[in-house]
Amino acid sequence: MVLPRTSRSRKQRRVIDTIREHTRARIWYHTCGSCLDHIPDLIDMGVDILNPVQISARRMTPDELKRRFGKHISFWGGGIDAQHILPFASPEQVRAEVARNMAVWKPGGGYVFSNCHNIQAGVPPENVVALFGAAFEHGQYR
Repeated sequence: MVLPRTSRSRKQRRVIDTIREHTRARIWYHTCGSCLDHIPDLIDMGVDILNPVQISARRMTPDELKRRFGKHISFWGGGIDAQHILPFASPEQVRAEVARNMAVWKPGGGYVFSNCHNIQAGVPPENVVALFGAAFEHGQYR
């Protein structure tokens, strides 16, 4: 993937290159919200992992992210919408959302299952059980 370099990405790239010269670290970059337009710069800077993946944000659909960037960066999160689905849906809806998202994220690897953010107060315990049950059911590579 050939991406244009910006002044900011060149500076960040120097920091990442320095880290890589002295360690075997993978570069994990934290960003929230709709960061779709910035992902090419992050890849260009040498970022390996994007976390969290806030799939409820504008244009942050798993299908689009995986299709456009799945060969260039790993995604950590995005297993379920933690703002709308996890707290308010039924356990069956939670399981269905996880199954749907895992079907998108898994092919070709480069995905670590997690919900988008921390599990907030008020999430029904049965939805937490459904979240992780579905992740174990649909997240295994065979």
